[in-house]
Parts: sequence; C-alpha cells; structure tokens
Amino acid sequence: MKYAIRMIAALYLTLSFATGCSSVKQSAATEYIPSGSTIGVVSVFDDQAHFILTGFTVFNNKYWQQNVADWQVAEMVQEVAEKELGNDGFFKVKHVEYDLQQFRSSLGTVDSPKGLYDVEDQLIRQVQDLVSTEKLDAVLFIFPIRVGDPFFDRAMSVPDYGMYDRMAYIHAHFLLYDAKMKHRFKEGSVTERKIYPGDPNPELRREDILEVATKSVGEAMKSLHFVLKRHEHMNTKLKR
Repeated sequence: MKYAIRMIAALYLTLSFATGCSSVKQSAATEYIPSGSTIGVVSVFDDQAHFILTGFTVFNNKYWQQNVADWQVAEMVQEVAEKELGNDGFFKVKHVEYDLQQFRSSLGTVDSPKGLYDVEDQLIRQVQDLVSTEKLDAVLFIFPIRVGDPFFDRAMSVPDYGMYDRMAYIHAHFLLYDAKMKHRFKEGSVTERKIYPGDPNPELRREDILEVATKSVGEAMKSLHFVLKRHEHMNTKLKR
C-alpha cells in the first residue's frame, strides 16, 4: 500500500511537469480583507537555481545547483507580485524593504528545509514587525516549495526553481496574513514551461524564470482576488 501511494504521488508530479501548465494545489480564506487595504509583499527565494536531468533509472539521474545571485529571483518575484496585486485596484500596494537573509534563515536550506508549521511562529513575529513598521493591513508571503522524490528520498529532488530536463520551473507557496497575523489565503503552485525542446543541452536564462514566475504569481493572484472579492460581496449582502 505504501508503495502504491508513492507511485501515485510520483505520477502526479510527472504529469504536472509533462503538461507544461500551472497547477494550483490549495486555496482557502477564512475572512475577507476589504478592498482598499494596504498590502506588502515578502518574497523569500535563495540564489541557487536547481538542475535535474532524469535518466532511465534513478541511478542515471543528475542533479546540480548554480548560483544565480545576479538574477535576484526573490526581488523579481516580489516585483511581479506587486504589479499583479495592483492591477485591478483592489489593494493599495506598498513596496516594503525587509531582511531577506533573516527570512531565508527561518525557512532553512534545500538540504535542511524547515516545515512551515515548525517555523510559523518565528515567521509571524518577523511579518508582524513589518506590518507595524510599514503600517500595512496585510502581507503576502511568497516562498519556495521543496519537493523530494517520493521513491528514494531526494534521489530526484525538484526544489525551488530551475530546470527539470528541458523545462524551466518554479515551485511557490503563497500565504496572506492580515494585520492580526491570521491566514486569509493559502495556495501552492507548480508552474513550468518547455524550453528549447530540440537542444540536448539547453541553457536556463533569467528570462525563463521570469516567465514562469510571472505565470505562477498571476494565477495565484487571480485566485486571491476572486476569493477576497467573493467574501467582500457576501459581507456586503449580509449588512443590508
């Protein structure tokens, strides 16, 4: 039974990459945040792009990392999210500065990742300080999903962002906190696209990560706006 579950998990992950689309895995909201609220974005991605080449067996798989600090992926995702959040005027978007290394440290590393529930109290304190300093009504927190291989424990890890075979990808969590540090929205997305299908040794570019990040953030923000607008509409009807 255990191996059957692992096979299903692996099949899901494989199909997710094969389709070349964005798959939203979770979305929820408990109370609405009204329109006109001031929101800031915290993006926590590190400077390592990940490269995975799969062989016929797990023994043929190859995995390596490349430092792409000059790409500024965390800042890139923050900028894309700020633009998407401000597109329809629901939020007042405020650009915020924060200690990126401090947030990265809270989440751990790819080799020693920390689960959200293990570090949430610490993250909340950091976000709460930001809310107070910047006078925000809400904070959108974006950080990487780190997926291990369901068969052989990290034999084919697919973490953060990079290139999986000939596909650029990004894995991202989206969490919305209100000023009281309550979750108002949760979503996880796996977004990828094929690049250079005819090239046996394709090179990942910053533009590829920007494209998949824009798609991932855009899909999540559409879902976020839908959820919050629905809650605001329902709240308005109840007040009548």
